[in-house]
Amino acid sequence: MGSKMKTKNKKKHSPRAESAKAVFGEPKAKIYDPSDFKI
Repeated sequence: MGSKMKTKNKKKHSPRAESAKAVFGEPKAKIYDPSDFKI
């Protein structure tokens, strides 16, 4: 499914973590909480 995306993304990071970084700014600042997602 995401084989083409993996070839483009040579960095070792998950797209979900990248989106979290865009939403929260600093994902390391708070613990990941699925119930905290209010989008």
